[in-house]
Amino acid sequence: MTEELEEGELPALLSQETRNRIVQMVLGHPEHLMSMAEITEMVGVNPSTAKYQVRNLIDGEILEMYIHRPNRLEQRTPVQFYGFSELGVRILHEHNLLSSLPEMRARYMQIEKSETTLRHERAPRPELPAIVTRALEYYGDEVEKCRR
Repeated sequence: MTEELEEGELPALLSQETRNRIVQMVLGHPEHLMSMAEITEMVGVNPSTAKYQVRNLIDGEILEMYIHRPNRLEQRTPVQFYGFSELGVRILHEHNLLSSLPEMRARYMQIEKSETTLRHERAPRPELPAIVTRALEYYGDEVEKCRR
């Protein structure tokens, strides 16, 4: 895909219910990085559907796969995580979708999670690119301001 999504591509990309829910769950996740098992459970789809829709979001440059190599040494600990790309955060910001972070975080925290998802949620993760972290921290700070 090019540096910019063509007119109408973002709405088409995010209008599909499963992709939209994946974006919402990644946005609400405390680390904004989810394993495929977390995505599968939190979105409520089968693994092949989750993989297919995550691939669409990667192809659309909304998400990126991040690898945490040290986890290879640990059993039952994910190595691959999916989070927003630099372009993805910029696009979501430009379309005012990052402003839903407070609501997505609240939704995410209210969902009951299996032991596997909780274990994956606690797993060490790679760092996101600085620009992605800054954008998400800004909206995270806004979450805290709203709570005060």
